[in-house]
Amino acid sequence: MHSITDSQGSVTERTEVLYGNKNIQRVTVKVFSQIKERLDACLDHTEVAMHVLDDQLFNGLIFLTNRGVKIRGVIVVTHENILYCKKLMEFIEFRHLDGIRSNVGIADKKECLIHVISHDKEHLSHAIISNSDKHELEY
Repeated sequence: MHSITDSQGSVTERTEVLYGNKNIQRVTVKVFSQIKERLDACLDHTEVAMHVLDDQLFNGLIFLTNRGVKIRGVIVVTHENILYCKKLMEFIEFRHLDGIRSNVGIADKKECLIHVISHDKEHLSHAIISNSDKHELEY
């Protein structure tokens, strides 16, 4: 998702559904390149390994921290993902919370990426990304 500006320079609000891992990863990395101050995230136990093992995502997170972007999160830490959590802990501030069942990232308090794990063992099969005002989001 890219912020779109009109002829007066105003940002156009937009909500978009993304399909397919490659497309979602491409858009996620693009959003990473636009973050200026902070990235807040909530990750369930299945997402932690992916953020370490996927080179694009992992390098994107490192790129953000090297630019001074603060990354914070709430993550489900398990015996299965503890090594990945330790790797992320080197540059991300996070806390453990049992029972998380969603995956959400919020960039600079403006853009929200909600991604869903596929049942086919393929991560990030679809996602929703939005920069709409909070009053316009409907659940």
